[in-house]
Amino acid sequence: MNRGSLALAGCCVASFALAACSGSSKPHADAMPDMQQMGKDMMAAATPGPMHKWLMEGCGTWDGKCKMWMDPSQPPQESTCVTTITSTMDGRFVRNETHGSMMGMDGKPMAFEGSGLCGYNNTTGKFEMNWTDNMGTMQMNFTGGLSSDHKTLTTTSQFFCPIQHKTTWMREVETRTGPNSMTLEMFGPNMMDGKEMKVMEIQYTRRSR
Repeated sequence: MNRGSLALAGCCVASFALAACSGSSKPHADAMPDMQQMGKDMMAAATPGPMHKWLMEGCGTWDGKCKMWMDPSQPPQESTCVTTITSTMDGRFVRNETHGSMMGMDGKPMAFEGSGLCGYNNTTGKFEMNWTDNMGTMQMNFTGGLSSDHKTLTTTSQFFCPIQHKTTWMREVETRTGPNSMTLEMFGPNMMDGKEMKVMEIQYTRRSR
């Protein structure tokens, strides 16, 4: 049994426990779950589908040209990165490992390392992503959906900003521009006026699958 099945089975056990604690000493036939339907629901939740196949199509090693804006009125800072995307959990998720460099707050370049796990939740019908990097100690969680032409994945995250000391947001837009090219754009609120601005753009070219 895989971890997804174990988690779903855990939900079922919890529901039985709640029923047992409801104060009723006699079980009700209409309260008992349909075990056959439960099995079908568990299978549907755990089986990779077309959205997972879409994620797998992005696997490979990608060379990225990065632009980052701290002030939209100023030229962007430019750098490069390498991102490796691999399949994990039998095609249910993809793992993103990114290495590159970026300008630190002191104006000096510093090494950047980030890691993400992305999947499609069959139950909610949403893409879900978790991201961590060496620029902080928080974990960012994104959710979103795919455009009707299956070219653009848009996800959003709410998180507590360590600089502004309040909850803020970020929007990521990944666009497949060709069989071996894609663009990742990141947007967030300008700290001066709160209006949306592009904070980063990465133009990717696939080196190998």
